[in-house]
Amino acid sequence: MLHGYGADAHDLMGLADALDPNLLVISIQAPNRLDWGGYAWHNLYPAAIGFREDSESRLTSEKMLATDIQKIIELECGSIKNVTLLGFSQGAAMCYGLILRQQLHTTGLGIERVIALSGYIPEDAERVSILPPPIPRFFIGHGRFDELVKPEAADEAELILTNLGATIEKHLYPIPHGISDEEVVDVADWMSK
Repeated sequence: MLHGYGADAHDLMGLADALDPNLLVISIQAPNRLDWGGYAWHNLYPAAIGFREDSESRLTSEKMLATDIQKIIELECGSIKNVTLLGFSQGAAMCYGLILRQQLHTTGLGIERVIALSGYIPEDAERVSILPPPIPRFFIGHGRFDELVKPEAADEAELILTNLGATIEKHLYPIPHGISDEEVVDVADWMSK
């Protein structure tokens, strides 16, 4: 589990209660501490419309995750051959980046599923033209009234991933930027299939 901007490793752990109790759930904390509290996977800067991401700090975090995820799973005696990545907001962007730039391809990790909640595909990852097999399945959840990451980001992700041969299940929810109870149920149902 990869939390969003300004949160920490504890933020998404409530989701674990809704998932299969036999799963090993690991929540990783982003490396960049924010001045006002919380953590970030990469820096954000104000732009004319919204924010601009710092791709250099994001790529540094992606490289860290590519090496650390396998080590953490093995340390916790989990299976590196059946891994699900779950991210919220900036954490979802990290999941997309790791998969699309194939950061995890050489690690031996078998990424079976990606759950991207209220996230977006980083601009430099949009240009990927092929995903090597096995291509993970994707669950995309997004709030229809999300004011931070516009719901169009879910449509863009669906289009890009479908064109790369991925299987997508996308849900929009009548909420702002966040995770609804209905979304948690849908994620748990999707995971159980």
